[in-house]
This record gives sequence, structure tokens and C-alpha cells, in this order.
Amino acid sequence: MHGTILNYRRFPRGFSESTPQPENYLRSTTTLHYHNNHWRLALQRQMTLKAKTQGQKATGMEKPKIPDDKLAKHVHELYPKRAFVGSKFVGWTAFADILIGMEVNPNENRQRKIRCKVEQLRKPGHKFSLREPADVEKTMTAELNRTKETICRNQKAAVQAKEGPKKTNDAGQSISSILLGHRLSEMKKQAAQGGNWRSNKSAVSPTMPQSGSANSQGASNTDVESRTSSALQDYVTSGSDSESDSDDESGTVSIQESDDEEPDFSLMDELMPSSNQTSDSDSKLQGPRRDIGHGPLLSQSIVVEHARDLIPQYAFLGCLQDETFAESAAVKVFHNTNVPFSTFVCGVQGSGKSHTTAALLENALIPSKHLGRLRAPASALVFSYSDWADGGVGFEISEATYLAEALPAYPGAHVKRVTVLVSPSNPGIKNCYMGANIRVIPFKLDAKALNISTLLTLMAVNETSNTPLYMARVEAILRSIATNSQDGSMDYKLFKTLLAREKFDPTQRTMLDMRLNLLESFLDLTGQVPDLEYLPGEMTIMDFSDPFVTPNTACILFKLGLDRFVNSSQSTAKVVVLDEAHKYMLDSPGAELLSNRLKTAIRLQRHWGGRVIISTQEPTISTDLIALCSLTVIHRFTSPTWYAALRQHISAMGGDDRAIMRRIEELETGGALVFSPSAVLGKDDEGAPVKATGRLMGLRIRKRITKDGGESIMAV
Repeated sequence: MHGTILNYRRFPRGFSESTPQPENYLRSTTTLHYHNNHWRLALQRQMTLKAKTQGQKATGMEKPKIPDDKLAKHVHELYPKRAFVGSKFVGWTAFADILIGMEVNPNENRQRKIRCKVEQLRKPGHKFSLREPADVEKTMTAELNRTKETICRNQKAAVQAKEGPKKTNDAGQSISSILLGHRLSEMKKQAAQGGNWRSNKSAVSPTMPQSGSANSQGASNTDVESRTSSALQDYVTSGSDSESDSDDESGTVSIQESDDEEPDFSLMDELMPSSNQTSDSDSKLQGPRRDIGHGPLLSQSIVVEHARDLIPQYAFLGCLQDETFAESAAVKVFHNTNVPFSTFVCGVQGSGKSHTTAALLENALIPSKHLGRLRAPASALVFSYSDWADGGVGFEISEATYLAEALPAYPGAHVKRVTVLVSPSNPGIKNCYMGANIRVIPFKLDAKALNISTLLTLMAVNETSNTPLYMARVEAILRSIATNSQDGSMDYKLFKTLLAREKFDPTQRTMLDMRLNLLESFLDLTGQVPDLEYLPGEMTIMDFSDPFVTPNTACILFKLGLDRFVNSSQSTAKVVVLDEAHKYMLDSPGAELLSNRLKTAIRLQRHWGGRVIISTQEPTISTDLIALCSLTVIHRFTSPTWYAALRQHISAMGGDDRAIMRRIEELETGGALVFSPSAVLGKDDEGAPVKATGRLMGLRIRKRITKDGGESIMAV
């Protein structure tokens, strides 16, 4: 073999500044041994790693102490340790400040990320979601009480050990005392040997700890003697009948420690139900106070009496028009905007349903002394869809848009900003929404934040009961991507690459391209669309009026918008409005998908601070939603079919059908029959709340403080 042969065993383990560089070794070598290849690759990897490390230090790139993927777990672990002082919660803002203070020179991006993560984990549904502070405080308080109880029990046992076993003078128990004394001596012998005494019937088995010290051994013997003597004494005082019952076939005796059987009734006081009891830790109301604090509608007398304790915010809605109340026209009815609610508004065109919807939105979004008190304005999301034909001739924008403009008599009484999300394929609709305080942007979904569920919904995979064969193959690709995904997100480019490898026939490829074109029309592949913000006092309108968007597709997009709105954290109170729902809630798979999502949202509205308003001309659409609503507002209509649909879900309409139908037909514009069983209209002589259970209240809706865009156009 020609040339120099290098033996890898002659190479040093490490390299210093005096060590020749690898290229010098290779330059002086013409032939390498087979094993030297391994050593050369190791040197190259070491040099590459060293250069990479030096480059990171030069550019100031340092690995954070807490990786982003472990931040949620880190917050979850420190929550019970740092967020509570004793058993009191320090507050979410203070907890976030504590986490930031534990970091080493965190930048603004890191601080913002920690605060956002705390806000995210406050809500349920996350793997590392944080428990409610009130629940943690209760757990800590109960643990503290149990610790105090254990200390008292140990002190009591120590006193009994010093005093020795109690003596009895009852002559009738002498025989039992002798027998049990013999058993006690045997137990003490076994305990002295470090053994355990067990009973066949008792689950208690006193165990003696072994120790080399005479003092500890004596203390252990004294402790066992004290506990067993006390138990035997209780057995003796129970009489001969209990003695015979306690002996089994082997003659052993069942002994239980008396301290474990004594309940501490003082620990149960905090669980006692009371009609007037309130919890300071979680501010949950009980009994009549809870009925008042959680009532969706309240009379003026109730608001005046409890505005400082139970009703922190409220808004004027209308006046009573009910023959059961004397001087009902003077009784103002207020809307409790502090609690989650769901409202169903129906009636023919021109009966006042859009006016009522706007009044409810004003109450929740606009602070005004003319309405009442609103400390925490909500954020709103409005769904709207109409026919778009001949370039928008005759098109009417959503009437909720006019909340951006105040009437001259109420300057400044309007929502802060209205954001209109429109279909990207209909840019002409932007001119219809031009106005002050209004911005129009195309509705786009971030492709990087796209998840499997959103993609399946957009591609309408569940649109038909029988999934086509090519869609089954698409689902298989998505399933494989989801299996390898760490956080449920997906790479859309990878999805397109895997689809291109599939061999579809021309018909299947055409149908698949149609679905992909629909999907990509609502995807932001460039990253230029700004992120949406649902801030308090602002309203977002999703208007997908477009000749290329069917009502079925609009419902699918509404469902995606609802998911994103519910999961947002910018506002604690959120209002979802289905404006003119009869235009898109048709008999279609998309409408069924949206209806099912709304049912879930209403059932869980207490957990995400939801308020849902459904406004429609036809109550026959998705009648299941009526039964879930806490407030039903019925404006004028004449259809027996509509009446039958309402009668199935409203118990107050079970009486004289003709009389009730006559009341509905005679309603004036702006008048309504309201069904709200939880509404509180006053108090009786004993101070108990008087509810509107089992009745239809006549209500005259108040005037608006914003511009009314739905006024009828008269000829003269």
C-alpha cells in the first residue's frame, strides 16, 4: 500500500490551539485507513458545532431559559406556588408580573408572551389550563383546617399517653377487663419486638416504628399502650354483647381508633346552605340574591335597591305594558348586562325586531348615562348575508353598522369602531360600507395557524352524508399529517405536495380543485392580512354577501368566525348576533353545522362570557335554539305556523291560543311580548323576588341613541 497510513489510535482525543487542523492532516495524507473516516467526520461535526455556537454568541442569540413549548407547563407548575399568598389569590396581573420577575432580563416580546400565555391558560380546554382561583383557595383553606385538626389530635394523644389508660370501677366489667388486659399484654410484647398486630375484622393495624434509641422505643411503647388502652376501654364500656360480636373464630378482637371516628362539625359550617349566604372568595350568590343578580330583566325598583351590591351594570330596555301590573306604563324594565344571556327575537318585517336587536347591542357596547351603567363594555360579532345581484343593486348592508353613528341628541354615544369582514371575491361591497368609524377588510385565515378541523370544515368534507372516494383519500392524508403534528397545526404546503402525488382521475381532480379553490380563496398565504382584534366596545360584522358564496358556504365561514371569536381573550364579555338569520339558516349542511355550534355556545355561555342574540323573521328555523334562550322577544306576526313553532318551546303559550294570537296580531311597531321566566319584577311582602314565571309580559322597547338605518321609506 503506497503512501502514509494513519492509525486512528494515534490521534489525540481533543484538539487545542497547538493541534494541527484537520485539513493539515488530510493534506499530508495520501491514503487513509477505513477507520479514519469516522474520526474525520467527528472532527468536522465538532468544528461545525463550534462555529455555530460562536455565531450565535456573536449575534446575541441565546437559548431562553424556558422554551416556548414548555412555557404553558412552567406557568401551570408555578401557579399554586407563586399566585397565592397564604390562601389568598394575588391576581392575574400580579401573577404574570411574578413570572416575568423570575426571568433573566426578559425583553418586551418575552414579557408579552408570558402575559398572553397566562390569559390563555385562564380559560378551560387547554392541556395546562389553570384552576379557578376560588377553587384553589378553598382547597388550601380546607388543607389548613385539616392540618390544624391533625395537630390538635396529636396533642390530645400526647396528653393521654402521659396520663396513662383510664381506670374503671364497674364490677360488672371485671371479667371483660381481665380478658382484654391479657390481650393488651400480648400486643405490647409484639410491639416491643417491632412487629405489627392485626385483627381479622378491623382495618386498623397499629405499626410500631423501629428505632435504636431507648427513649424512642419507650415513647413508641407508650404511644401504642395509650392508643390500644383507649380502644380497649371503649370496648369494655360497650358491654358483653359487643364483646361477643367482636370476637371471631380465632378469638381476636376488632379495635378501632376512637379519634378517627369523631367528626369535627365546625369544618362543615362553610358548606351549610343559606338563602342569604354569599361567598367572599368567588362572589357566587345563593337563593333570592342569586335570582336578582342573575336575572336577565329587572324592574326599576330592583335596580334602585341593589345597584350597589348585586347589579354592577344595567341598561334601560323598555316599559311594561301588562294589565296584571297597576300603572305598568310607568314601570321601567332594565337589561342586566352583567350576566350571560341568550335572546331570540322574531317578527315580520317592520315590526321592530331589528330595532330591538340594536337596543340590546347598545346596552352591551355603549356606555351612556341615558341608558344606565356599563363598567365593562362587551365586544360583538355580527353575522350578515344577503343576495348580491347586478353589481349590488338593491343591496342592504347590515343594520348593525349604524351603531357607529350617534344621534345628534346623544353625541359620542356610539361604538368605538366597526370592522366589516367581507368575501375576497366581492371587492365591490367595500363601497357600500364606507363611513366614519368603519373599516372593511377581506376575511382571511392565516395558513400558518390552520388546523385540521378548520381545513375539513372549509373543504366541506361533512357536507354530504356519503363522502366521495377522493375525499376519503384526502382525509387519509390529513390524518397522517395530524398524527405527526405536535400541536394540531398543519403545513399547508406539505398538504398540497402530498395531494399532488396522488393519482386522481380527471373527474376527481376537477372536483378536488373546486374545493381547494374555495379553501385558498379564504387563506392568507402571503401573511399580509393583519390579525383580528375583538376589543371591548368594538363590533365586527362578517358579511359574506357574494354571488360566489352560497348560504351554505356562508354558514361554514360563520362557524369558523364564531370559533375564533369565542377563543379570543381581548374581552371578557362577548356578544354574538345572527342578523336576519332566515336569509342563511336554511335547510343545508352548513346551517346545521352552525346551528349545532350555536347550541354548544349557548350551553357553555357562562364559561366564555357569551351573549347570543338571534334575530329572524321566521321562528321555524332551528326551533331547538328557542328552548335554550333565556329571553324570547315576540314582535307582531300573523302566521299560525310561526305560532305553533313558538308554542312548542314556550310554556306561557299553553293557555288560550286564540287570545294569545290576538295579542300578537295587535302589537304595534316596537311593542313585543316577552317571555323570560327568570326576570325579576319586584318583591312580595316578605321580601322574596317576584319572577315573571309562566307569563308573557307586554313590553314597549325604548328609543335608540344611534342612527336607525331600518326606517321605512314613505311616499309622502
